[in-house]
Amino acid sequence: MYFILFSVGCRHFIAYVFLSTTWFSYALFLKNKEHNTLFSSIVIALILFGTVVEVLQKNFTDNRTFDWWDILSNPIGVLIVYFFFRKNKN
Repeated sequence: MYFILFSVGCRHFIAYVFLSTTWFSYALFLKNKEHNTLFSSIVIALILFGTVVEVLQKNFTDNRTFDWWDILSNPIGVLIVYFFFRKNKN
């Protein structure tokens, strides 16, 4: 059972790595001088999005389940990409 939960968390992690990469790449494309503020806003928005989706799954669906591993995996994926882009933005 743990393996199944872990693999679902891994899928969430991978999905949020791709989602974050897309948003941070777009932020760099804009060539905005306020990268730090924009990057921080993206991090907050993506973490809130992932958490809200999990809570909605718990409260409003019968065929989807709430999972703490998913809530934990989403921000980890976002933050890894955030720190990568912060380090390599120049």
